[in-house]
Amino acid sequence: MDEAKSVTVDDLAAARELFFSERANVVAKNAVSSAGIRAAARRPEGVAANAMSWDIEVSQGERTNQQHSGRCWMFASLNTFRFRTIKRFNLKTYEFSQAYPLFFDKLEKSNWFLENILDTLDEPLASRLVAYLLTDPIGDGGQWDMFRALTKKYGVVPKEAMPETACSKNTREMDKYLTRYLRGAAKRLRESAAAGVSGDDLVAMKKQMMEEVYSLLVTCLGEPPASFDVRLRDKDDKLVLSGTFTPQEFFAEAVGMELDDYVSLRATCSRPAACATSTSRPRASRPWR
Repeated sequence: MDEAKSVTVDDLAAARELFFSERANVVAKNAVSSAGIRAAARRPEGVAANAMSWDIEVSQGERTNQQHSGRCWMFASLNTFRFRTIKRFNLKTYEFSQAYPLFFDKLEKSNWFLENILDTLDEPLASRLVAYLLTDPIGDGGQWDMFRALTKKYGVVPKEAMPETACSKNTREMDKYLTRYLRGAAKRLRESAAAGVSGDDLVAMKKQMMEEVYSLLVTCLGEPPASFDVRLRDKDDKLVLSGTFTPQEFFAEAVGMELDDYVSLRATCSRPAACATSTSRPRASRPWR
């Protein structure tokens, strides 16, 4: 290898000598390795100069916490909902379940993935389309249009009706094992198709796979409630909403928001060539149930 293009022993020696020639570098090394970059870099004067105060602040209850998960879009959407609920019923604070839409987002993404595997059985495994499908079948990410579809189909529930779990607070392990399962399921479907299994039998296999996905999600996140009791009290401890609701009924009663009146505003890519993808796109999935 051309030494001009590689890291040499002399390069390392020169970098080490330069680093330790500055006392500030040694102090930084000791502080950062012990406390971390952000803690070591903190300046009290900087904190004072950037006090968290605003001219206008929307009061919408206590802050919510997505923990170690990629559910920012769910939290933002649910915070939009709960602002209306807090205002409608004169509440001090309120919180919808974030584990509930997470459950159905993973379920729908799994169904979408398996449906597109069935639709691309004639594609070579090394094709860009199949590679795209296998890359990240059920990542946490999303945006308003996806959340709107989830809400219209599944409704919402109070946080106490489906509370957070270890897997909703930190989705890494759940995503890892569900991704592994789905890739294995894709392999089985493609191998079965190559062996001459009929289309009807492949669909039956996919249905069984979705039942296993459902089982995994219930194990990780708990069972989504079909109905639940609500006792909602306002700031003056007056009972303002009570009864038994389905998730769709509860959305209509507690939020009452016309979802189709809202749209996503997203910036376009500033480098179209870098954002270009294959012209062959996966088709929309058929409903599982």
